[in-house]
Amino acid sequence: RQARVLHAATGDPRGQAKALMHLGEMAQAAGRLSEARDAYAQALSLHRATRERAGEATALHALGNVAAATRQPGPAAERYRQALALYRGIGDRAKEAHVLRSLARLERARGRDADAQAHLARAVALLETIRERLGSLSEAKSAYLASSLTTYYEHLGLLLERGETDTAFAVAQKTKARALLDLMAADRMLLDAHLSPSERSLLAALRRRADL
Repeated sequence: RQARVLHAATGDPRGQAKALMHLGEMAQAAGRLSEARDAYAQALSLHRATRERAGEATALHALGNVAAATRQPGPAAERYRQALALYRGIGDRAKEAHVLRSLARLERARGRDADAQAHLARAVALLETIRERLGSLSEAKSAYLASSLTTYYEHLGLLLERGETDTAFAVAQKTKARALLDLMAADRMLLDAHLSPSERSLLAALRRRADL
């Protein structure tokens, strides 16, 4: 709060917006969602006033997350779509993929698995474009894949849940099947949190196919 006051006193709206985003994040982590929403909304106004499009997109994404957490799917989807448009406009594909994953989670919560799958497929395609730009830097590619694992995992998990094993394997192959599946197998907490025993069997089948 002191930082926010200082930035306001010195006429630094960008610094004030950054401080508000930080306050919002802390409030959200503590479960104070109304307080988080207010902080993000103030930050959004400042970003718009200073024409800081990346900051505006970040604030919109955060507001979408709060709306989703308070079971307001309509406003959440609108905020996400606004953030997507901004990230596309500035060419930030990594952030665009992140918002698409949030939108997919929202659609899953609404029982719209087909829409969720479409969003995750787009997110994975964007992440693959970024990964391919790393060229022959295999270590960098592996590190990037590991950092993006949640999005890949959620896409494959939804495909498996919907019984689309062939599509799931095609996605895995496209992202160097062995590397992706090994990373997923190593992340035991993620597997235990999201996969049923039958889904783990399907994932094992994907691994066997990757060995062929």
